[in-house]
Amino acid sequence: MSVSSSPLSDGSERRRAPRFPLNINRVIAIVSFAGGSQRGRIRDLSPGGGFFIEIEETLAEGTEVSAKFTLASRISAPFFGKILRASDGGIVVQLEVNEVASKFLSQFIKDALDPDRSIASVRIQELKPEERSALETESALNLDWFELAENLDEDRAHQSFIETCLKHQRLDLALEKYRELKQTRPDLESIDGYLQQIAKILSFTAFQRSPDEKAKTRAPSWLLIIAMLIMAVVAILAALSKLRNA
Repeated sequence: MSVSSSPLSDGSERRRAPRFPLNINRVIAIVSFAGGSQRGRIRDLSPGGGFFIEIEETLAEGTEVSAKFTLASRISAPFFGKILRASDGGIVVQLEVNEVASKFLSQFIKDALDPDRSIASVRIQELKPEERSALETESALNLDWFELAENLDEDRAHQSFIETCLKHQRLDLALEKYRELKQTRPDLESIDGYLQQIAKILSFTAFQRSPDEKAKTRAPSWLLIIAMLIMAVVAILAALSKLRNA
């Protein structure tokens, strides 16, 4: 897995991809713009990244936007796109997608068409140029995690994800993902090992950085404290497990 594993497209080669009406679950879109925000409804969505939002106040055609989708599994990822058309009835958005992003959107559609699942609101806002680089990294890492979630038994996939997060100074994201996974999949004993691994890396890098580097790092001091607590909890649980099996 890699942040730059495959390029995003503007969806031009996917314009003929079918759009699925989202008429089972009400999929709310919260659209933020200068001066406020407004709630709308996503009427349809294509795995190719195209969708229509029924909303009263619209963004101008050509406006670049980010859109954050969250699956029923709670895995989320931001996407990039632009407003293709705007009218009194709403806006048509086209997202930039690659193969993994298209697979993610297909899963979102599947979740939205399941009457037994609750769908989180999609958050859309105008994209500022200075925000794109950080959001691109976040999007790619979240899509990497989406792929990893299908191969939780493969240690190589976990190591690749952790290494990529370290490379992009986003171990905070890795820690967040594994903590969530620990809550949703307590049966996976390997998760403790990955949490401990991340905590050790955070502790080591924190002591190795210069004062200037510490000031610039994304990981705040409270994150290091959490990492150290996780190491302590994992160690205690391992000790208790040995006592029970003795």
